[in-house]
Amino acid sequence: MNVNLKPIEIVYTGNISYGRWKTLARVAEFLAVINSDYTKAILNIYSQNTINTEIDRAININNASYFRGSVSYNEVKKILNKADIVLHVESFENKYANATRLSFSTKIIDCMESGSCIMAIGPENLASISYLINNNCALVATDAHQINQLILTVIENPKVITQKAAALNEFAKKNHDIKTIQNMLDNDFKRLLN
Repeated sequence: MNVNLKPIEIVYTGNISYGRWKTLARVAEFLAVINSDYTKAILNIYSQNTINTEIDRAININNASYFRGSVSYNEVKKILNKADIVLHVESFENKYANATRLSFSTKIIDCMESGSCIMAIGPENLASISYLINNNCALVATDAHQINQLILTVIENPKVITQKAAALNEFAKKNHDIKTIQNMLDNDFKRLLN
């Protein structure tokens, strides 16, 4: 990769509670490693959550990841639209995964509307991750050990970003009608409960 190219911008906007910050920290740690010679990718985190010292140290890593704090919803839309990759994360810890198993973040819809590539990280049995996998519209790591490889994939082959964004846009055109989405979510929840 040419060192003069602009780093890939990965953006996370949303809640960092329910252990999500730990998943973000894993991404940040790996970015710090791969950015050791030059900056290949940066993670910018926007959240209304207040962070303590432990979280601050974990997700604010120079030349890798930055906690940017809270911004308005209109600003979030602009940030997502400009991002190379929008990130959706869930926790791999059982207590948090069980608590969020049936949750479907409205941020997924915001990510879809952005036109940017979605990268999702979390257990595959969670509704949000399952939805993205079943519709083949995101780059996904369903195991904490897959995170590094997923990031390396986009660093080594940035074309995958535009390819997955194009697939997402095609999916959104076909399925982004609110009634269609509600029906699909209802079916996903029923399937998960069975």
